[in-house]
Amino acid sequence: MILLFKDLKKGEVRLKTTSLDDLWHLAQIISEGDLISGKSLRKIKISEDSFTRKTIFIEIKVEKIEYCKNNLKLLGRITRAPTDVPLNSYHSFNITDDTEITIIKHWLKYQIDLLRKSTEETPKILLIIFDREEAFFAMLKSFGYELLTEIKGNVQKKDFNNEIKGDFFAEIIKQIKEYDLRYGLEKIIIGSPAFWKDELMKKTKIDEFKNKIILATISNVNRKGFDELIKRKELKTALKEVQYKEEVEAVEELLKRISKNEAVAYGLAETENAAKAGAVETLLITQELLISLRKDNQNIDVLLKTVEQSRGNIKIISSEHEGGKKLDGLGGIGALLRFKI
Repeated sequence: MILLFKDLKKGEVRLKTTSLDDLWHLAQIISEGDLISGKSLRKIKISEDSFTRKTIFIEIKVEKIEYCKNNLKLLGRITRAPTDVPLNSYHSFNITDDTEITIIKHWLKYQIDLLRKSTEETPKILLIIFDREEAFFAMLKSFGYELLTEIKGNVQKKDFNNEIKGDFFAEIIKQIKEYDLRYGLEKIIIGSPAFWKDELMKKTKIDEFKNKIILATISNVNRKGFDELIKRKELKTALKEVQYKEEVEAVEELLKRISKNEAVAYGLAETENAAKAGAVETLLITQELLISLRKDNQNIDVLLKTVEQSRGNIKIISSEHEGGKKLDGLGGIGALLRFKI
């Protein structure tokens, strides 16, 4: 997601979505009562019995948020539109993976954090592409990647034995270790044509990076190779694993405290009571429950505001991983408390 404009004093942010994952973030950021504006398709009456569909600039005050996987729909009354569109009538705003919108709202801290994570922060992921002749290293960036270095292999182009000398593999591993120490890498994506990446894994001791490495197949070992690697599903997997790691750890901490009968709350009623008492240090709520409560017109934002007013943290937990499923089993919501209730 690209941040185009931000003025949080006025509560205004302009964004452009670039992937379907952005819809999930927006579903957590947007609340009932927010003003959403942008270009949208609208049926316009042109005569007594004739209509046409036009793309117009329109603003709505959100009353309902509908999110399911690859679709985000915002329903609300029109507050600003061309003169041929009646104000206060209803309009459905469909957000896709290529939509530019402006949001005006009262921003909660957890929503600002989500905005920052989805538009500014890039996980520390090292990209490596190589074959028997050369290896390139780059760091993933929000704009694509930054080339770090290149290593030349010691296999001559006329050598048709198709072998990489062990010291070339050793050089690659040495460079990975150096970048891991320097950047504290979260994931390492290694791409190569054919079987070279598998040979690297077989012939070198790489156990210390085992949980960080994801392998991918590419056809080019040059800048096009990095472009190819960035578009592959393996990168999406790596990004999700980085996001999920923090979420799973938070749920495991909740479960550990429950087993030790320490200061925790779980289930909606118990968590609400803890929030009212100012006891919530960290609130965990699954995206499934958050969306469900908003769909049922339950004012979940009151609970979230109460937690923030007492300087508590809020973590939205994906229901797609094991941690989220465990939290769903506890009612979809829980909290790490400052003191027992």
